[in-house]
Amino acid sequence: MWRTIFKNLTRRQLILVRLLLMSNSAVLLGAYFKINGNPNGEMLLIIGILLNFIGVFGLTNKWSKGGPL
Repeated sequence: MWRTIFKNLTRRQLILVRLLLMSNSAVLLGAYFKINGNPNGEMLLIIGILLNFIGVFGLTNKWSKGGPL
């Protein structure tokens, strides 16, 4: 099933999907560190959320399909 989904994606879309997966793990780690009181957890959480927005915006944009902005 995963192979058929990822087979239809362009190279740009695959990069953005990887960015989304990385940002989700950064959000989870940032939330975990923030709950435990680590001061760097907030920074990791903010970076993960920003990367998540970039990935979603990029996937919904025409750029990821190979067209101009």
